[in-house]
Amino acid sequence: MHHTTALPFLLTCLATLSAAAGGFFDECSPSWSIGYRSSQHFIVATCPGTGYASADANVTSVTSALSMGDCLVNVEGSLEAQALGGATSFCRNCHGVSGTAKMLCDCKESGGYYITSVIDLNTVLENDNGILSCFGLPGFAIATA
Repeated sequence: MHHTTALPFLLTCLATLSAAAGGFFDECSPSWSIGYRSSQHFIVATCPGTGYASADANVTSVTSALSMGDCLVNVEGSLEAQALGGATSFCRNCHGVSGTAKMLCDCKESGGYYITSVIDLNTVLENDNGILSCFGLPGFAIATA
């Protein structure tokens, strides 16, 4: 009987490990932020790299943005890593915790109530040559330096 209860736990752990990409906070500027436009939350950060199409050899870093909806899902008020999860439409009041890679949002659960959820973005986001990405889905460049 113990094996049947351990299997779902083991599968959850494996899914979490496979979702852990990360390290964006270790490589990118610690002053990342949350932006909001057209009903979407975006994570914005400056990361080392040249970007995908930069012809300028002097480019050493890129400021890019990535939609939260590309990387996160709202599961009963809790943010979790998932490609194309669409979390943006079910969360509000998102903000970063200063000096960390943690993000807090108020996310709606099925009863209509909002619950404060926290997620460590360092386990979800990565720096792909200066462009934020998750699950192989790239963000877009805003500026280069």
